Amino acid sequence: MNEDMYSRDVVHTSIHNMDRMIDYVLTICMKDTAKFVLLMRLFEFVDLPFEVQSAQIRIIEKVIQQMNPDRAFDFLCSDGI
Repeated sequence: MNEDMYSRDVVHTSIHNMDRMIDYVLTICMKDTAKFVLLMRLFEFVDLPFEVQSAQIRIIEKVIQQMNPDRAFDFLCSDGI
């Protein structure tokens, strides 16, 4: 994930790949504020195809299940999420 690469196509591919390895992704993102915020930015895109929106929902559900207090605070403090 790179902050400069947030085009619709990159987000589409990223969500698809993250959905397949979500446990690993969350292990990394829950340890690092910057990566967690980048993960949350993937949900700014709401006009994606249905299968990608379904993957977004699955990822959000896993994030909610595994969110720790530090990342919850980061989520609340992030601009634009």
